[in-house]
Amino acid sequence: QDSDQKVFAAFLLVMSNVSYGASYVFYNAYLPVLCEAHESMAGTSRASQTWRKARLALEEVVSNIGFMAGYAGGLFMTVLNIIVTAAIVLTNKDMDPTIRSSYAARVNIMFAGLWWFTGSIVSLKGLKDRPGPPLPAGQNVITAAWKRGNFGSYHISPHIQLCMCKAAV
Repeated sequence: QDSDQKVFAAFLLVMSNVSYGASYVFYNAYLPVLCEAHESMAGTSRASQTWRKARLALEEVVSNIGFMAGYAGGLFMTVLNIIVTAAIVLTNKDMDPTIRSSYAARVNIMFAGLWWFTGSIVSLKGLKDRPGPPLPAGQNVITAAWKRGNFGSYHISPHIQLCMCKAAV
């Protein structure tokens, strides 16, 4: 029973770290696309140095606004979690303190999960289809990404010792 919970907790830890890393990959991949489609970039030649400088400046502004919104959301969730924790502690005084704090932590983790789930749905619904060449027949974005990832791992395999050294550091 206890070992099963530890294995499940380890699995969730790995999945959360992979998802966190994937969010940055997605963010860094989508930021140039958002900036190139911005109305201020219309009518300028992509080959010009002025266009490149304007796009980089716009990327900084859009990135800063995105991070500000993220920090504001994090502050909102922190305040909400403090209120929820205080409410749980104050309304359940007859409960064992260990159980009460565990319950408060579980409720706050649930709120964090709901927050991320809701934010993901809003983001994914608001983003347009990716530009670029069409995907190969019979593939969607996920299968194409997995095939490309496996292609990359095939080319990395001769250098496995280097990868193991980097992982150890």
